[in-house]
Amino acid sequence: MANLHFSTRTYPTFGTAKRPKPESAWKGSVYYWWWEYLRRNAAYKRCCEQNGSGRSAAMYKDFGDVHAVDFQTWWSEGNRGGLLFAEPPATVLFGELTYDQTKQLQEWNAEAMMVVVVPLDQSKRHLAKRFSALLKKRHSGKRGKSLLSHSLARYPLAAPFKIDSLRASLKAYDVRNADPKRPLWQVAIDAGLAATVLRELKGQKTLPDADQRNSLSVAASRAIKRATAMIENAGKGIFPKA
Repeated sequence: MANLHFSTRTYPTFGTAKRPKPESAWKGSVYYWWWEYLRRNAAYKRCCEQNGSGRSAAMYKDFGDVHAVDFQTWWSEGNRGGLLFAEPPATVLFGELTYDQTKQLQEWNAEAMMVVVVPLDQSKRHLAKRFSALLKKRHSGKRGKSLLSHSLARYPLAAPFKIDSLRASLKAYDVRNADPKRPLWQVAIDAGLAATVLRELKGQKTLPDADQRNSLSVAASRAIKRATAMIENAGKGIFPKA
């Protein structure tokens, strides 16, 4: 995976048998949460139980049975993670052009790259300052948004995301499904939602008051709705879009 490029700064890594990495090395990746959300998709689960037949058959050919193995095995088998989510090899690489290459440089895509002349008789500090200003002018988009919108991966990420939000929303969904009668405000506490209210409650032995319960319930309701939509979209190859 070291030579692969993804549209996010992090992707799952596992270390070696002798020096395994902690769970955070893969649970901090959006691709791990795509796998988790897909595991909650009822139609895809039926497809897995039917060995790849059914409504999700086309996607099953790429994602396989997400219920049969753990995430590390699923991601690593046949380089599945790289094939599904990595960007294709870059056609333009960062580096200095040779003299012959400059002679062959007839035209280029100005949206994808820029050609810069760097006079080496000027100081590094001066050049760095000027290059920084030029790069800021030509590459003004936010990193995450720019990379996501230009992704050429087989399954590109469909929206910006926050790992903590993905984790908490799915936790709320799971808690509610495990106990449909559990009060929404309690679901929010279990899932770590509504941080402001949770800070207010820290150290208290009394139950949340009416206003706090209302805030917690609203947070839980929104999280469950968001998770439900993302689970549905995950089964269509679209994530993490609510």
